[in-house]
Amino acid sequence: MQPAFDNFFNSLPDDERGVVDIGAGTGVSYYLVKGTGYNFTKYYYIEPFKKMIDQFEDKNNSKIIIIDDYFESEKSINLIKGDRDKKIFMMCGAFRTLDNVNKTLDVLSSSMQKGDKLFLPIEPNNEYFGKYYKFIAPYFFSIAVYKKLKKLLLTIIRFKNQDKSKEVINDNHPLDKSLQYLRNTGVVNNKFTTTILYAIVYYNNFFCWRSIDIPDQYNEGFFTIDQVAEGLSCEINVLYTRIYLYGLGLTENSWTEKVLHKIFPNSGSSFTAVLTKL
Repeated sequence: MQPAFDNFFNSLPDDERGVVDIGAGTGVSYYLVKGTGYNFTKYYYIEPFKKMIDQFEDKNNSKIIIIDDYFESEKSINLIKGDRDKKIFMMCGAFRTLDNVNKTLDVLSSSMQKGDKLFLPIEPNNEYFGKYYKFIAPYFFSIAVYKKLKKLLLTIIRFKNQDKSKEVINDNHPLDKSLQYLRNTGVVNNKFTTTILYAIVYYNNFFCWRSIDIPDQYNEGFFTIDQVAEGLSCEINVLYTRIYLYGLGLTENSWTEKVLHKIFPNSGSSFTAVLTKL
């Protein structure tokens, strides 16, 4: 992610701005900003989960203002609106997790002043999954079948070679463990799958919602960059997409990806965007 941050922060004018990091997590985005050398005036570190904030190691920086609450909270709104300096609002991999896109857009729009920037360094390009993903979906079906068979074979081998005197280590994927916990505690039934769980965690991922085939009227999570720009009364200055053959393991530096980017500059599976408040 560092190149995306470098490109954005190095393109800014000389005027210094405050950074509003929405969903700052453990500080990954903060260190990416710091890595650009950008001299921010203040850094609003907005993160509602204490366990995340506890892992952040630069709390003593005098420029950092930690807000241990949601961005939509009264505490956040009062602090941000009370600061009339120019700002960069940033959501690094956080927009996709919102459970109410329109509410957040309303709060964000009222918090931004004319000329403020919104930086979205990595989000799913939901239109891609709606329009283009179907062309490579058969490949992933084949891979899924292969993985299922491989997992079954390994299970059989482990069962045959299992030492009854030793405890069996559960090395399932975290989603499998979470799903098993939800089933054991009676929160969900056996029809609830890891795909549904993933769709809930990454609420706005169009691919996840479409893969469980829910009716359009219940698909609150769908969003596009145009919807964001309209909701914020912003102009899209930069829209860079990447990874066209999603899931095939190709890097954006491969010749295939570079060619597809030239032909379809705004149609990759994920995007980086910069917007300016009008």
